[in-house]
Amino acid sequence: YAFKCAGVLAGLVAMLLGLWTCITHIISPVGIVAGIWQVSAGFILVVIEAPFLCMFLDFVESFARVVDGRPVWQKTALYLVLAVPPVFLSPGLATVVGSGLIAAVGALYGVQIIGTK
Repeated sequence: YAFKCAGVLAGLVAMLLGLWTCITHIISPVGIVAGIWQVSAGFILVVIEAPFLCMFLDFVESFARVVDGRPVWQKTALYLVLAVPPVFLSPGLATVVGSGLIAAVGALYGVQIIGTK
């Protein structure tokens, strides 16, 4: 449950920081895209880790079930891939912290993989 809590907290913080990036980069289209990407990545993280928070959407339960049925290394790879683009699009403090939290959750799952061998 600790990884799931970390994932939910990281997803919520990433969504807030992504929104902040969108607001502060209102002139820069690339900054807005980075913020939208980070909000989307945070939402995906929350949907996977705690689908009951988004049960008003029909597809959430089936999507979370599919992802939970996959091997842990695929979840790790997904989180790491989701975390990278906002940092390259708009390297600011909000994107680095938000994407860093998503990558940290991916790293936690990566450590879990290494520990099981």
